[in-house]
Amino acid sequence: MRPEASQPTRARCYRCFRPEAFCLCALIPRLPTRSRLVLLQHPREEFVAIGTARLAALSVEGATRHVGVTFDDDREVQELAARPDACLLFPSDDATPVEALRGQARTLFVVDGTWWQAQKLLSRNPGLAALPRVAFTPAAPSRYRIRKEPSAECVSTIEAIAHVLSVLDDDERFSAMLAPFDALIDAQVRFKHEVRASRHAKRTRRVPRAIAEIADVWDRLVCVAGDANAWPYRGLTESPDELVSFVAERVATGERVGMVVRPTHALAPLTARHTGIPEAELLAGASPQQLAARLAGFFRADDVVAAWGFYALGRARACGVALPEALIDLRRVTTVALGRKVGHVVDVPGAAGFEAPRIEGMRRAEQRLALSVATARWLRERALAGVAT
Repeated sequence: MRPEASQPTRARCYRCFRPEAFCLCALIPRLPTRSRLVLLQHPREEFVAIGTARLAALSVEGATRHVGVTFDDDREVQELAARPDACLLFPSDDATPVEALRGQARTLFVVDGTWWQAQKLLSRNPGLAALPRVAFTPAAPSRYRIRKEPSAECVSTIEAIAHVLSVLDDDERFSAMLAPFDALIDAQVRFKHEVRASRHAKRTRRVPRAIAEIADVWDRLVCVAGDANAWPYRGLTESPDELVSFVAERVATGERVGMVVRPTHALAPLTARHTGIPEAELLAGASPQQLAARLAGFFRADDVVAAWGFYALGRARACGVALPEALIDLRRVTTVALGRKVGHVVDVPGAAGFEAPRIEGMRRAEQRLALSVATARWLRERALAGVAT
C-alpha cells in the first residue's frame, strides 16, 4: 500500500506503541510464569519503533518495565533485587548457564538497550550488576532480520526472554511471545521492499509524508519542550531524571502554557544553572499532580504534539501527564527534510538556512520551545511550497 499525500495522521496504539493500522495487540499472548520478569530499559530505547521490550512486558503476566539509567530510588526494583532468587540475564565468565536452572523459578532481571547502553546501566547500578548472572547460547541465529546484531550469538530482548523463561519454567509455551515479534519484522521488511521501493522508483518526487503531515495538522499542532533535574551519572549521588520545567505552545494561535515543577529528589548541583531557573523557584515549583491537571485543561483530544525527541514527553508521562495520542518527533522530520541528522534543535536554523528566533534571556526549556516552533514553521513552509528533499 502506497501512502498518499492526503492520508490523515496515523493514530497510534499506546499499548503496543505501533500505528493503529499495524497494531500487534491481537498477537500478543498473556503467559503466566512461575518466575518474575523485571525489564530495565535505557531511556533511549523507550520509543524505538522496532524495540521488543514493550512486547515482552505485555506478553508475560506480572512483568514490569522500568525506564531509566539509575534505579537507586526505584523502590520496586530494589525490593525485587533483594529477593534471594534474583538474578541478572547478562553474559559473563562466571554466569550460570540457564540450562542448569531448568524448572527453577527466578526473579529475572533483563537489561534492554544496545550493548553500550546495557553496560552503562550496569555501571550506574552496582547493586544490580552484582546479582548472580545467568547466560545462554542461542540455538539459532536471531530472527531480527532488519537490524544486524553485533555477533552471531546476540539476539533481540524478546527472543532472549522467551528462551530463558522456557527453560526456567520448563515449558515451551513462551515461544508464543515471538508471534508479534515476527509480525513486526515482517511488516518492516515488507515496507522496505514494497513501499519504499515503489516510492523511490517514482520519477516525480513528492514532499515526504513526514513533512507534509506538519502542514496537514497545523491547526492542531502543539509544540512542547521540557527540562529535567538530571544528576551527572558519574556522581556519587544519583537520582532518576525528573521533569522540572515544561512549556507548550499551540502554534496556530500562539496560546501557551508553562510550569516549573519542584523536584521530588535532591536537586542536582548544576540543574539551576543549566535550566536557567533559580534554585529557590525550582524548590517552590508546582507538584507533578498540579502539572498534570494544568495540562489536562490545555491539551485537546485531537491535538498533535511535536517535540524535539521524546525525552521531555517521557518525563512528562512519569509525572502523570496524559498526552494526546498523536506525536511527531521534530528531530526525525528535520532529518528527512535536510537529508542528514541534526543533533540539537539550536543547530536547525543554521543547517536549514532560516533566521533563528530571538532566545536571549529565555530559560532553556523556553529556548527549545521557540526553536521547535520555528522549525515546525519552516517544515510547514516547505510542505506548502511542495519542496521535496
